[in-house]
Amino acid sequence: MRKKIKDNPMSIDILVHIPEGRVPTPDEWQSAITKAGFPVMIDTDFNLHEFSGFLPCKFKEMTGGFEYYYSVVEKNELTEIGVPENLPVQISFVTHTEFAELATAVIASAVLTDITGGLLMDTEEGKTFNGNEALVWARKIIKELSLPTRKPWWKFW
Repeated sequence: MRKKIKDNPMSIDILVHIPEGRVPTPDEWQSAITKAGFPVMIDTDFNLHEFSGFLPCKFKEMTGGFEYYYSVVEKNELTEIGVPENLPVQISFVTHTEFAELATAVIASAVLTDITGGLLMDTEEGKTFNGNEALVWARKIIKELSLPTRKPWWKFW
């Protein structure tokens, strides 16, 4: 994903499908992010069912965030995209290649997947992840994004 992100100035979409009755409150979501050990703070002053737009967040001390969209997908469309019918709620995380924005979207989507028993769809890689797999995916992405892109000057000698 790292190479694709660095080469792609376009938006990046992460989709999370969850059961209708399992949508957490923003405070529950934030608590789960903290419990999972991620340095992300989401703005908790919103309704997950009604909000649509940019959700401000912080990754460590960096300002970030992502575009958040809530929708309920029809059963026939779920079948078309290979998502189980019991996961009709789709939450879209749309971001760009700016590090703090991408980091907050990756982490928030992975934790939401884990706490709801949902399914995360990495549209860049064409892969899906359940529960804890999503947390492993997020940690891997953050680690890859945190790696230096060049050798330090002292390693050239």
